[in-house]
Amino acid sequence: MSKRYLREVAELRANLPPYILALPDEENVLDLHFIFAYMPVLDGHPNAEPYAHGVYWFTMTFPHDYPHAAPKVVSRTENGRFVAGMSICVSETVFKQRAMNTALSVAAVMLMMRRDDDGGALK
Repeated sequence: MSKRYLREVAELRANLPPYILALPDEENVLDLHFIFAYMPVLDGHPNAEPYAHGVYWFTMTFPHDYPHAAPKVVSRTENGRFVAGMSICVSETVFKQRAMNTALSVAAVMLMMRRDDDGGALK
């Protein structure tokens, strides 16, 4: 397990982005559970999408050789948009291994789920 990963998780827990809760799994610290409370209206987006104001739970599993290999993101939310246990395909995950940027932090990879430029998983 990389020292960088442990440092970044500690930094993330100390400085959580708005509307996000993140905790490592007690049994496997490489599994990072995170919950998004998706509230675009509060972010200045009054034209809310169909899944706005939802709460989404994911597990991000980091490989032992992170940041040289991308994490896997799995939905834990069964809500009509995601199927529980379904892997999520966004940049910087195992689906796009070549796109993995080793300069990105754990928080940055997590926030890829929300980003606007490619729609993100929650857009």
